[in-house]
Amino acid sequence: SHCSVCNDEYFVKDGYCAKCGANCNKCIDENIPLEEVSDFNVSVGYGVNGKISNKQVSVGNYDFVSSSFEICLEAKNTLNNLSKEGKTPILVGYKNKVIGVISISDQIKNDSLSAIKKLQSDGIMVVMLTGDNEITANEIGKSLGVNKVIAELKPTDKKEEIEKLKKYGGVLMVGDGINDAPALVSADIGVAVGDGTDVAIDSADIVLTNSKISDVITIIKLSKKTLSNIKQNLFWAFIYNGISIPLAAGAFIPLGITLNPMIGALAMSLSSFCVVINALRLNFFKVRPKPKNKKNPKTIVIKVEGLHCAMCEKKVVNAIQTAFNTKKVKASFQRGEVVVKAKNLINIETLKNVIEAQGFKTI
Repeated sequence: SHCSVCNDEYFVKDGYCAKCGANCNKCIDENIPLEEVSDFNVSVGYGVNGKISNKQVSVGNYDFVSSSFEICLEAKNTLNNLSKEGKTPILVGYKNKVIGVISISDQIKNDSLSAIKKLQSDGIMVVMLTGDNEITANEIGKSLGVNKVIAELKPTDKKEEIEKLKKYGGVLMVGDGINDAPALVSADIGVAVGDGTDVAIDSADIVLTNSKISDVITIIKLSKKTLSNIKQNLFWAFIYNGISIPLAAGAFIPLGITLNPMIGALAMSLSSFCVVINALRLNFFKVRPKPKNKKNPKTIVIKVEGLHCAMCEKKVVNAIQTAFNTKKVKASFQRGEVVVKAKNLINIETLKNVIEAQGFKTI
């Protein structure tokens, strides 16, 4: 059927339009009038504004909305609390005041922390570039243990920061959004996450098809192996040809050393054979080690405050299952705990963050 907002055939089963994102069922059921938007403008990195029924409306970050709309103390407190929780607050301004706050939070991938620690142990500096406000960015950066956090950046700012970092050495940039595209192009190596936007994927040199941050480590290891293989082939090729060519040309005849042309032809073929065989050793490179403890998954027990009913249990279980892609999750409000069984390593702090994001407190 057609969407009641954009009038296009993108209506999906849960009532939301896949094109414009409107809750079509709510608009119809509650008889909410849909007004035309005029004077619509986009401020890249800040927000959007326009007019509805000739009334000014703005949706965006604090600086963008606060310049034109009055913000009450309650809204300011909500902004600070959301930022401290690692969430990005978005303000909604209507007429001449802020009427709402929307919080947005990126789900930290469960392999991000271990990947960052591994990169740092290999002597690689990890820098987080984000358009989020500074408080939110610092909270997320602190939980991940990155070396440096640079926040409140527009797309062009990210590109400039990449250029600054390139003065200290090679830069590998990992991104997944439209705002990351300029930085991905500017970096020495741009890596796009497979489930990111098409613009980011088109701008990158490498795409992580599995969308796992830990695959960045694999890229680096494989690159080093490939470069080492090239150096080996070049070294032995120069040594081999440096001896064989003068020998075949008769340079050592005064010393009584000669080379039969047939032996020379065979030696040349053998040289190419050795180079190819050495290069094929890369096929034995293990892209991803086999997971351990398949038969004995690790059990994690987290004590949780605020579980009062079966609905609370279901809310926590669904969040953990979605975040860590595991079905072996149980929650008990009687015992006040959550039990997770996972074959792969799960970061405890990330698990706690997922639980607390649902409104509960972990112990």
